[in-house]
Amino acid sequence: MNPILLALIIFFAIFTQSLTGFGLGLVSMALLVALVAITSETIILIRYRHAFNLSAVRRLVTASIVGIPLGIIFLRVVSQEIGLTILGLGLVAYGLYALFTPRLPQIRNPRWAYGFGFVAGLLTGAYNTGGPPSSRAIYRASSSSTV
Repeated sequence: MNPILLALIIFFAIFTQSLTGFGLGLVSMALLVALVAITSETIILIRYRHAFNLSAVRRLVTASIVGIPLGIIFLRVVSQEIGLTILGLGLVAYGLYALFTPRLPQIRNPRWAYGFGFVAGLLTGAYNTGGPPSSRAIYRASSSSTV
Protein backbone atom coordinates (compact mmCIF):
# COMPACT_ATOMS: atom_id res chain seq x y z
CA MET A 1 0.00 0.00 0.00
CA ASN A 2 1.17 3.47 -0.80
CA PRO A 3 1.99 5.36 2.44
CA ILE A 4 1.12 8.67 0.78
CA LEU A 5 -2.41 7.45 -0.03
CA LEU A 6 -2.75 6.12 3.49
CA ALA A 7 -1.68 9.49 4.92
CA LEU A 8 -4.09 11.34 2.61
CA ILE A 9 -6.99 9.14 3.70
CA ILE A 10 -6.19 9.69 7.37
CA PHE A 11 -5.77 13.43 6.80
CA PHE A 12 -9.10 13.66 4.96
CA ALA A 13 -10.87 11.68 7.70
CA ILE A 14 -9.43 13.87 10.48
CA PHE A 15 -10.24 17.00 8.47
CA THR A 16 -13.86 15.81 8.11
CA GLN A 17 -14.04 15.06 11.85
CA SER A 18 -12.69 18.47 12.83
CA LEU A 19 -14.89 20.29 10.33
CA THR A 20 -18.19 18.57 11.15
CA GLY A 21 -17.65 17.00 14.57
CA PHE A 22 -18.25 13.50 13.24
CA GLY A 23 -17.32 11.33 10.29
CA LEU A 24 -13.84 10.10 11.18
CA GLY A 25 -14.92 6.45 11.11
CA LEU A 26 -17.27 6.88 8.17
CA VAL A 27 -14.69 8.48 5.94
CA SER A 28 -11.61 6.58 7.05
CA MET A 29 -13.18 3.12 7.04
CA ALA A 30 -14.79 3.50 3.62
CA LEU A 31 -11.63 4.81 2.00
CA LEU A 32 -9.28 2.43 3.81
CA VAL A 33 -11.42 -0.57 2.86
CA ALA A 34 -11.40 0.60 -0.75
CA LEU A 35 -7.61 0.99 -0.63
CA VAL A 36 -7.15 -2.48 0.86
CA ALA A 37 -9.55 -3.97 -1.71
CA ILE A 38 -7.73 -2.38 -4.63
CA THR A 39 -4.39 -3.51 -3.25
CA SER A 40 -5.50 -7.09 -2.64
CA GLU A 41 -7.22 -7.40 -6.02
CA THR A 42 -4.07 -6.09 -7.72
CA ILE A 43 -1.93 -8.65 -5.91
CA ILE A 44 -4.36 -11.44 -6.85
CA LEU A 45 -4.37 -10.29 -10.48
CA ILE A 46 -0.58 -10.26 -10.60
CA ARG A 47 -0.39 -13.68 -8.94
CA TYR A 48 -2.88 -15.32 -11.33
CA ARG A 49 -2.10 -13.31 -14.48
CA HIS A 50 -1.36 -16.52 -16.41
CA ALA A 51 -5.01 -17.59 -15.98
CA PHE A 52 -6.44 -14.18 -16.87
CA ASN A 53 -9.03 -14.49 -19.62
CA LEU A 54 -9.76 -11.09 -21.16
CA SER A 55 -12.81 -12.26 -23.11
CA ALA A 56 -14.45 -13.63 -19.94
CA VAL A 57 -13.67 -10.43 -18.08
CA ARG A 58 -15.08 -8.34 -20.93
CA ARG A 59 -18.39 -10.21 -20.74
CA LEU A 60 -18.50 -9.85 -16.95
CA VAL A 61 -17.73 -6.14 -17.03
CA THR A 62 -20.28 -5.46 -19.76
CA ALA A 63 -23.04 -7.14 -17.77
CA SER A 64 -21.88 -5.55 -14.51
CA ILE A 65 -22.12 -2.08 -16.04
CA VAL A 66 -25.79 -2.79 -16.70
CA GLY A 67 -26.38 -4.35 -13.26
CA ILE A 68 -24.72 -1.73 -11.03
CA PRO A 69 -27.19 1.12 -11.74
CA LEU A 70 -30.10 -1.29 -11.34
CA GLY A 71 -28.70 -2.38 -7.96
CA ILE A 72 -28.46 1.25 -6.88
CA ILE A 73 -32.03 1.88 -8.02
CA PHE A 74 -33.14 -1.25 -6.15
CA LEU A 75 -31.49 0.05 -2.98
CA ARG A 76 -33.22 3.42 -3.27
CA VAL A 77 -36.68 2.09 -4.18
CA VAL A 78 -37.05 -0.92 -1.87
CA SER A 79 -37.43 -0.51 1.89
CA GLN A 80 -34.50 -1.40 4.13
CA GLU A 81 -36.31 -4.39 5.66
CA ILE A 82 -37.07 -5.90 2.27
CA GLY A 83 -33.55 -5.24 1.00
CA LEU A 84 -31.95 -6.85 4.05
CA THR A 85 -34.38 -9.77 3.88
CA ILE A 86 -33.45 -10.39 0.24
CA LEU A 87 -29.75 -10.16 1.11
CA GLY A 88 -30.22 -12.55 4.05
CA LEU A 89 -32.18 -15.05 1.97
CA GLY A 90 -29.53 -14.90 -0.73
CA LEU A 91 -26.78 -15.58 1.82
CA VAL A 92 -28.70 -18.47 3.38
CA ALA A 93 -29.44 -19.93 -0.07
CA TYR A 94 -25.80 -19.70 -1.07
CA GLY A 95 -24.71 -21.17 2.27
CA LEU A 96 -27.04 -24.15 1.82
CA TYR A 97 -25.90 -24.59 -1.77
CA ALA A 98 -22.25 -24.55 -0.69
CA LEU A 99 -22.99 -26.94 2.17
CA PHE A 100 -24.76 -29.56 0.09
CA THR A 101 -22.94 -29.05 -3.23
CA PRO A 102 -19.27 -28.58 -2.40
CA ARG A 103 -18.16 -29.01 -6.03
CA LEU A 104 -18.86 -26.13 -8.35
CA PRO A 105 -20.52 -27.03 -11.65
CA GLN A 106 -18.46 -26.75 -14.81
CA ILE A 107 -19.50 -23.75 -16.86
CA ARG A 108 -19.09 -24.73 -20.49
CA ASN A 109 -20.89 -21.90 -22.25
CA PRO A 110 -19.16 -18.50 -22.10
CA ARG A 111 -22.53 -16.71 -22.22
CA TRP A 112 -23.02 -17.58 -18.54
CA ALA A 113 -20.51 -14.81 -17.80
CA TYR A 114 -23.18 -12.25 -18.72
CA GLY A 115 -25.53 -13.64 -16.07
CA PHE A 116 -22.83 -13.79 -13.43
CA GLY A 117 -21.65 -10.30 -14.31
CA PHE A 118 -25.19 -8.94 -14.12
CA VAL A 119 -25.77 -10.50 -10.69
CA ALA A 120 -22.39 -9.21 -9.54
CA GLY A 121 -23.38 -5.75 -10.77
CA LEU A 122 -26.69 -5.88 -8.91
CA LEU A 123 -24.93 -6.97 -5.73
CA THR A 124 -22.27 -4.30 -6.14
CA GLY A 125 -24.81 -1.56 -6.71
CA ALA A 126 -27.09 -2.59 -3.87
CA TYR A 127 -24.75 -4.04 -1.25
CA ASN A 128 -21.16 -3.46 -2.48
CA THR A 129 -20.59 -7.23 -2.46
CA GLY A 130 -20.15 -8.10 -6.11
CA GLY A 131 -17.03 -10.26 -5.80
CA PRO A 132 -18.22 -13.85 -5.37
CA PRO A 133 -20.30 -14.37 -8.54
CA SER A 134 -17.85 -12.61 -10.83
CA SER A 135 -14.73 -14.15 -9.25
CA ARG A 136 -16.10 -17.66 -9.61
CA ALA A 137 -17.22 -17.00 -13.17
CA ILE A 138 -13.77 -15.70 -14.13
CA TYR A 139 -12.09 -18.70 -12.53
CA ARG A 140 -14.44 -21.21 -14.12
CA ALA A 141 -14.42 -19.51 -17.50
CA SER A 142 -10.64 -19.27 -17.56
CA SER A 143 -10.18 -22.90 -16.51
CA SER A 144 -12.68 -24.18 -19.07
CA SER A 145 -11.23 -25.22 -22.39
CA THR A 146 -14.29 -24.11 -24.40
CA VAL A 147 -14.07 -20.38 -23.65
